[in-house]
Amino acid sequence: MSDYEEDNFVKNNSYESLKTKMQVYMDEMDKELSSTTIGESFVKKDKDMFEDVEDFSPVDIDMNALKNILESYKSQLGEAGPSSNMLGPMGVDLDVSEDKIPI
Repeated sequence: MSDYEEDNFVKNNSYESLKTKMQVYMDEMDKELSSTTIGESFVKKDKDMFEDVEDFSPVDIDMNALKNILESYKSQLGEAGPSSNMLGPMGVDLDVSEDKIPI
């Protein structure tokens, strides 16, 4: 069996059909999220940048990503987990053990 046998699914379905299915899926997600307060938990950028738009407060994507990565690392309690596995190959070591503190 080929690793690409699912490619036939894409070939046999038209772009418009897939686009419609994705739009339905996104609409369902929006409806589900509209009843939550998750949007209020995001860190927002300064409104000064968008003074001309009254009700627009953009989300600070970088700050939210960093906040979530650090919360994940904190919940790992020093063990292996998603955030340390992701940050390790980038050379980021958040471990603050006694032997790593310079004297």
